[in-house]
Amino acid sequence: MLSEQRTIKNTKLKLAVLIISMLQPIIGAANSVLSEIRKAFGSISESSVQQLVSFPFLVTVPATILAGRLSLRFSKKKLLLFGVGLTTVAGILPVFVHDFTLIFISRLFVGVGVGFVIPFMTGLIADFFHGHERDHLFGLQGTFVNLGAVFFYSIGGILGGINWHYNFLVFLIGLIIFPMVLLFLPEQKIAEPQKEKDEPFVKKIFFICLAMLGIQMIGNSFSLNLSFVIAESRIGDASITGTIIAFTSLGGLLTGLVYQKILNLTRRFVSAIAMFLLAAGLLIASLSYSIALMIVAAFFVGCGSALIVAAYLTKISDRVSGQSRTVAMAFCWQWSASAFLSPRSTPC
Repeated sequence: MLSEQRTIKNTKLKLAVLIISMLQPIIGAANSVLSEIRKAFGSISESSVQQLVSFPFLVTVPATILAGRLSLRFSKKKLLLFGVGLTTVAGILPVFVHDFTLIFISRLFVGVGVGFVIPFMTGLIADFFHGHERDHLFGLQGTFVNLGAVFFYSIGGILGGINWHYNFLVFLIGLIIFPMVLLFLPEQKIAEPQKEKDEPFVKKIFFICLAMLGIQMIGNSFSLNLSFVIAESRIGDASITGTIIAFTSLGGLLTGLVYQKILNLTRRFVSAIAMFLLAAGLLIASLSYSIALMIVAAFFVGCGSALIVAAYLTKISDRVSGQSRTVAMAFCWQWSASAFLSPRSTPC
């Protein structure tokens, strides 16, 4: 009986830790209604409307670092609840507001909220789980991130097709995530920051973070330039572009499900395999003039990106311990900023 209760408690903990990962891509859900927002606010430039997505992503970077630092002083559960709550409230606001400035401000707060979620997506997995179970959850985390992307983009697009305000109803998912975190995630003791015996954790993970940044820049260039390639090749329209990008998420989702098996079979070569898949996807895309091959390319890019992120997070978890681990995870998640550094005019 006691063993069964522990199993149920452990399952609830895993679900709570994984479901918060779905919030990471929620900022991008507004992409599908940017043109409608532009029409609604005729005096606002197109670049200003695009900032409703780009600026919140930018804000997540300092917010993520701040959350990691605050975890040394405050409960991770409280910080996470703050992040989920802020994301939900600020995210839903545009449903009821028709003032561009207020919408823009609310979107910045969404960036702060998501920034407070990001470091704990991985940090809590490293805190509560170990060994193969931890590696498996790192893989599943990528699956949940991609599930979130598919859910928010598809549902947000459908709702936005009715009225662009309704696109922001996707943030209601926070009303599900918040109580799950509150009920299923245990409080952790706030330990004193441990002094590194040999070298600061930044030195231990710097090159890992740098590698993640570079690889994500390359991966992001595929999605950022895909619509231009599709238009120039005259093989489809915006709906085709969306379908192809969905296969990127599908590749990441499936990779997350089998990540532990891949890691067990090819532990030393995971990074090399990931980069091979990413390179293969980009090569196929650069030589492709058909929708079918673009879908294959997108799938490979999604697999490679998801695999490299999970592998590097595993490495960070192995190299950094104690309270510094969450800060290290937050530091590494700065690769989110790669979306702003990726080339926007380079062909895929």
